[in-house]
Amino acid sequence: MRKYIERNVKQRELVGFTCNKCGKSVDLTEDDFAGNLFHSFKTSFHYGSAFDMETWEFDLCEDCLLDFVKTFKVEPDGVGIERDRFVFYDLEGGLSE
Repeated sequence: MRKYIERNVKQRELVGFTCNKCGKSVDLTEDDFAGNLFHSFKTSFHYGSAFDMETWEFDLCEDCLLDFVKTFKVEPDGVGIERDRFVFYDLEGGLSE
């Protein structure tokens, strides 16, 4: 015979995203793919950095991520899709071309 005890365990459930740069937000539903248009980043700072021992986590929408990447002097590996050739989901109003 098995013995059990009941425990109250808090669970965190992701219900939405907010872009840390522009503040754009989406609430997630089961059928919604808008969460795929937000990207999470985590970076840890180490010895010698002014932010030694800190870890930063933030989310960016695709528009802000693209704006950020455009400021790079060296293009990141994997970038190369021509944005104007594809249909993108506009968080403000559905599909856009």
